[in-house]
Amino acid sequence: MTVALSVPYDDELLYSVIARYMEQTCVQEPSKVISILFGRHVHPTKELVCGLGELAHQTQETWRLSALEVARRLTLLPYFATYATDERRTAAYVSITGNGTPPPAIILRINSSTIKSPPSYRFCRRCVSADLANGRRPYWRRAHQLPGVFTCATHGCLLQAAEVSDAWAGNGDDVVRLANKATVLEVARRSINLLAIATPFESLPCTAEYWFSQAQQAGFVRPSGYLETEAICGGMRDLFGSDYLDTIGARIPHGIADPWPARMMRRRGVLFHPLQHILLEYFLQQASTSLGSRPTATGRMLEKQHVICPNMYAMHGAGHVVDRVVAHERSDGRCLGVGHCSCGLHFTFTGFSAVTFEPPDLKVVKYGKDWYDAARRLRCSGLSFKAIAHEMNIPVQTAYRMVNEPVRPPKPKPERTTILKWREEWDDLLSAISPGGHYLAAKRNGQLYYRLHKYDRGWLTKSTKRCTRARQLASMGSRPNWADRDKKWSAELIGAAARLRRAGPRLVRASRTAIAAEARLRVLHPTVNRNLPLCLQTLADIEESVEQFRIRRLRAAARDLSATGTDVTRWRLLTRSRISVSHVTPNVAAVVKNLISVSEDD
Repeated sequence: MTVALSVPYDDELLYSVIARYMEQTCVQEPSKVISILFGRHVHPTKELVCGLGELAHQTQETWRLSALEVARRLTLLPYFATYATDERRTAAYVSITGNGTPPPAIILRINSSTIKSPPSYRFCRRCVSADLANGRRPYWRRAHQLPGVFTCATHGCLLQAAEVSDAWAGNGDDVVRLANKATVLEVARRSINLLAIATPFESLPCTAEYWFSQAQQAGFVRPSGYLETEAICGGMRDLFGSDYLDTIGARIPHGIADPWPARMMRRRGVLFHPLQHILLEYFLQQASTSLGSRPTATGRMLEKQHVICPNMYAMHGAGHVVDRVVAHERSDGRCLGVGHCSCGLHFTFTGFSAVTFEPPDLKVVKYGKDWYDAARRLRCSGLSFKAIAHEMNIPVQTAYRMVNEPVRPPKPKPERTTILKWREEWDDLLSAISPGGHYLAAKRNGQLYYRLHKYDRGWLTKSTKRCTRARQLASMGSRPNWADRDKKWSAELIGAAARLRRAGPRLVRASRTAIAAEARLRVLHPTVNRNLPLCLQTLADIEESVEQFRIRRLRAAARDLSATGTDVTRWRLLTRSRISVSHVTPNVAAVVKNLISVSEDD
């Protein structure tokens, strides 16, 4: 049996063609017609319908279209498959033309994306009027059902929802009003163009390496290879509008380490929604064209420029100048800086606005007490953690931590008598480790150093200068006699070498470093050994070579074997002294032979 479906209109959805046929023929059992069309019972949807091979066979006399042509002209598969890999795209077309196992929606991961699809069918009133004027039944167009498309590409008017309960019907007008209308229309135009892909196997570049190279051309990659995530996310929020991104499900929160634009440039083999590719591509193209016109600032101006604190919850109010700002300018003109405000807000920023004196690309490192208090007030008012995060523009985990973190009272500043007592302890410590300085004292008592550094930093700095000056004067007054020191240290080195050779049971090679360490003399340092020629000559004479050390280990192994009554063999000697066969030199072999013969004589 062949089903004579009506010839599809331009850009008509397959669902619409089937609905028109059933309306015209007054079908009493729609499920029976569906089973005949697709060879099995399916539920037609606006996204993807499987079983197109049987459908093409049933409509061959009227449509004369293959299964691939039906998928390309009457479904949304070209839109979803354009940015997929070759393997996924081929598998999706095989699935939609076959029995749909696995479904193309699973192959292309359509439902796993955060991008929101219109919950109901959408139409344009002017398109409906044009259909009626041309004497044809109004139909559902594919271009009106795409995610992120709010306006008709032909007439430019807002799309209407078929169901009054459509969640997009109430906020679509607000999106067009709040976002940049030209930007929204451009995104819609690029989305619709994906439906006009010439062949089913045509694709667009979508790899992480490609997007990273595009970001590099747009100036968002530092010479070290670091991707400026905050600059990209801030630029996309400014270009498209946060309201538009939130509505379509492409929200880019502040302060998260790995937002979806960064994941598209870092993660290989991960499939993203076509709308995300369109948004990122359009933003990088706009950024590349405006790269030469970005506002820059000189490094000298940044050192003197005031930066306004972006903390909207601080007690100091709006317009407060950040107390401490360290900023510099890169070679490409971008400003990199760190700001610490008295309200407790610590942040980093890239870029600078000479008009508002506020850093546009901001990344908060540490929130102040005012943020925690504001989050707790919102929680007490009955808001959920998700609502608090949306209100304060922070991640949900941060909002949860702000509310549930216990309130710690600030530590009281120590009294004057306590600080004076710490000073006395520090002076006594310096006297005890003399001629050591503050570095050694801080290692001996790090807690005392931390207290003075935090509560009495000025006095500690002056004490450091006094101690350094005293040591310099002491070294100038008593210069060492290097000739006498050279003779004395040479004798000590000889004694240290003798102790190393006698030590046991663990034998240590009497090398230059080991001898100096045993004697506890700093004779190998370049600033000292140039004044100690006799010590260097002594070390060269008494140093034990590797071969001599092996012979000493062999003699010790022979003594141990004889003491336990074990036969002295070549294998036991080499094994006990841990000498491999490849390291047996003629001298070592002679010693082994001599030790075996002496043991046999005994």
